[in-house]
Amino acid sequence: MKNNCLKTSLTMILSILLMSSFSPILAETPVGDPALNEGAVNSPLTLTSSVPQDGATDVQAFTEISVSFNQNVVNTAVRETNEKAVTLWNKGKQVDADIVLSDDLIDPEDWGTIRINQKDSLKNNQEYIIKVDTTLTSTTGEHLQSPVEIHFTTIKSASSITGTSIAVVTAIVIIAAIIIGVLYKRHNR
Repeated sequence: MKNNCLKTSLTMILSILLMSSFSPILAETPVGDPALNEGAVNSPLTLTSSVPQDGATDVQAFTEISVSFNQNVVNTAVRETNEKAVTLWNKGKQVDADIVLSDDLIDPEDWGTIRINQKDSLKNNQEYIIKVDTTLTSTTGEHLQSPVEIHFTTIKSASSITGTSIAVVTAIVIIAAIIIGVLYKRHNR
């Protein structure tokens, strides 16, 4: 009975430690897309959200990048123009990326979202800029009234981990060791 309790406790501790290591990845997952409304007829074309958000820091290198708007910007009537209106930049140079506009007839929930799939992973500890120029057009003929820039910075590399990060990991290891020691003592009684 004591052996089963020890195994269960160790399994739970290891599971918690494993799940906590995924929290930075899960934090970058978007919860919802505000662009899923039916569009704002007779209103200006505007950015409703972006992933990552403007000013975001510690963005993972494999984060899916997207910009969402309040009107349909992916229809075949505006596709060619809009593929050229969205770009990704790093250090003053355009990053090689595919601009992906879903087919609004096949994926109607994505009619306001443009995805940016960089061909190479983002580099650590770099500032990137998503630029959307005023040629972006909706199916209603609306254009962006002014260019949009979304700035974000990627996560620092493992070699530049801060002292705080090391302290947190050390504390978790010490707490786990204490719990294992207590459980081991109880088991041997």
